[in-house]
Amino acid sequence: MKRKTRSKIIVLIIALILAFIWWLPMVWAFIVSIKPVGSVVTDMNTWLVPPFTLDNFHYVFNNSQANIVRWIMNSAIVSIVVTFGGAILSTMAAYGFSRFNFPGKRIWFWIIMAGMMIPMHSLMIPMYLLFRSLKSLNTYASLILPGLGSSFGVILLKQFMDGLPQELFDAAEIDGANSMRIMVSIVMPLVRPAMASMMIFTFTQRWNDFIWPFISITNQKIMTIPVGIVFFRGQSGDMSMGYFMAATVIAVLPVLIVFFIFQKRIVKGVAFSGIKG
Repeated sequence: MKRKTRSKIIVLIIALILAFIWWLPMVWAFIVSIKPVGSVVTDMNTWLVPPFTLDNFHYVFNNSQANIVRWIMNSAIVSIVVTFGGAILSTMAAYGFSRFNFPGKRIWFWIIMAGMMIPMHSLMIPMYLLFRSLKSLNTYASLILPGLGSSFGVILLKQFMDGLPQELFDAAEIDGANSMRIMVSIVMPLVRPAMASMMIFTFTQRWNDFIWPFISITNQKIMTIPVGIVFFRGQSGDMSMGYFMAATVIAVLPVLIVFFIFQKRIVKGVAFSGIKG
């Protein structure tokens, strides 16, 4: 066996092991969610053994303390608005840094890069005090506004725009196109792979975000799905694991669907952007 072929087999085996480790908790959660209350689910030999039921999902959707549909809608609203709004703002900022020269350009870009090094948790108290002073806690604004600015998005798109040929911009300027027209008609279609990658990352991050919504939202009607599940379990006391896992599967399913649909765009966007793992 050639050394190159042997190396590929080793890499494949390692990848399969890592995939198994990553998927095992998710498979266990799904199995628990479709098992009757009181079933033994700690033994893997019983996972595929009937009976199976959807009663856990029925309980979650019809329980008065679990406004699961409203929480999913809240998460969808916040994630979609932040994804598209952040993409527009990041594109405009990246275009400015890539194509224009202005005083302090390098310093401002360093500040944006430094923003990626600051742990989000260290900003929770200042953000809370700010939104409290603005009387914006328990509103959609408190969930949406902090996510619109993305250092990662600006850096990713700027790196992509820096690789575009100058001849495209020169030709557009000769034809009389202004900066906004160039960005919309030329730049945005060309950076679509990088934008798609950034938007998918942003969507999954916003959907799964827990700490900030947990701090800023106490109104049950505005809770997102991660916070709502914790609230549901706290209100229900000694809840069956099947009910909790059914709610967890419902929360995770949209993210998995997005990932499987757009996984090629994620890989393509990261590859074109030149980011190295």
